[in-house]
Amino acid sequence: MTVANEVTPNSEDSTPKNYCNEHCSFDPSRDGVACRNRFNYMNKILGKLFGAYDGAKRLQRSGWSENDVLAKAQEIYAIGKNVQFTLMAE
Repeated sequence: MTVANEVTPNSEDSTPKNYCNEHCSFDPSRDGVACRNRFNYMNKILGKLFGAYDGAKRLQRSGWSENDVLAKAQEIYAIGKNVQFTLMAE
């Protein structure tokens, strides 16, 4: 029986470093600090985009499609940063 918030042992190593190096191809492979820094960087950018999306949803008018809302969210994001959101280019 486990207690709430108790860490249960895992047979495989599931650290961010190992996940990052296993699922991505980096030469040389990233260490734990580099993975954490990349996560924090992406989390900050995505948080700002989600905030812009939330603002665009509040401005949504009748007849707007989801693409219109995304375009407005990108416009709001670009106004605040003077840059375009480029993570969706993939």
